[in-house]
Amino acid sequence: MKIAIVHEMLIKLWGAERVLLELINLYPEADVFTLMYDEKKVGDVFPKSRIRCTWLAQWFFRLTGKPRASLPLMPASVRRIDLTEYDLVISSSSGFAHGVKKWNNAVHICYCHSPARYLWDATTEIQRELWISNEQWKMNNEKWRIVLSVRRIILWPLVRFLFSWLRRVDLRASKSPDIYIANSREVQGRIQKYYQRDSVVLWPPVDTLRFAQIKNDGCMKNSERKYFVVTSALTPFKQVDRVIRVMTKLGIPLKIIGDGAQRPELEKIAGNTIEFLWKISDEEVVEVYKYARGFLMPQKEDAGIAPLEALAAGVPVLGLAKWGLLEVNIDGVTGRFFREETDDSFLQWFLQFDHEIGDGKYDNADILRTRASEFDREKFQKEFVDLVQKYISV
Repeated sequence: MKIAIVHEMLIKLWGAERVLLELINLYPEADVFTLMYDEKKVGDVFPKSRIRCTWLAQWFFRLTGKPRASLPLMPASVRRIDLTEYDLVISSSSGFAHGVKKWNNAVHICYCHSPARYLWDATTEIQRELWISNEQWKMNNEKWRIVLSVRRIILWPLVRFLFSWLRRVDLRASKSPDIYIANSREVQGRIQKYYQRDSVVLWPPVDTLRFAQIKNDGCMKNSERKYFVVTSALTPFKQVDRVIRVMTKLGIPLKIIGDGAQRPELEKIAGNTIEFLWKISDEEVVEVYKYARGFLMPQKEDAGIAPLEALAAGVPVLGLAKWGLLEVNIDGVTGRFFREETDDSFLQWFLQFDHEIGDGKYDNADILRTRASEFDREKFQKEFVDLVQKYISV
């Protein structure tokens, strides 16, 4: 059986790329296709010799350095991938990979990280990125209001037209897979809402074994530790600035693992208790968690791997009570939730969370690790292979 794996963009290493790596490990003989590839960012994990990259979107990405600038070219790039020789197509999709064209009696299974959020339910964030949102337009600075008004008049109609067309293309593409696998119940709901397709839920794999060393080392209890951890891309959507403001105000140590376009802005507002670790190895991440008091997740995530890694390390989680984290974190058992996307709400619940840690509520790390084990990579491997076997035998 000849297998193809299609993934939209290999230009960074985050949760979706960890899933892709697991798929490649499951099917090492598969050919791997992508629309955009950055060897400097991902070459160590996904060698260039292993990846087949389409030229159209890749050319424009190299020209602009901005992946979203290639959006209009991505549907055509996906359709150009020649899969005539393949019996099984696995798409790892958070945008357009699910629209790949299969041939003959091939089976197409889509692991969906989410229907493209920038097309369906994140237009406000897109407006902010383009500096044409309502709140930005209402700024007091008269000079900026004039500039933003011009941008809104010129840009927003073009963006609306482009996105309207892309949504129609994406809806047609959603008919291609024979089966959708959603990475969470949250995403399952979106697949049904936007594509009118059923799906099965299979959470992304977590390498819990990587954190087994922490248990074996017999580290100090959570209540005896000092600093907290955030692991996130540094973009406005992730709301890391909220954590930085609160932790700076309280004077509590915070280590931030991650990088992104918002990095310079976050450095400016960070106090001297905030430490940015940027890019560190998996081994160094384990060392950070080894002495972490708690893990903080200020943003909404469809199915975050990072909080599960924290639990695998025996570290409790405080996160926003929305979306995928509600399926993972057990309130009062593996951590807590804050309820509103405001600094005051985060501060209020953080203080309670920190007090509970100090009282030893989460010192039994085995409870946290047991929860994480329910999402282990071995479980993912078995369930994914079972699904493939079920559909290729139909």
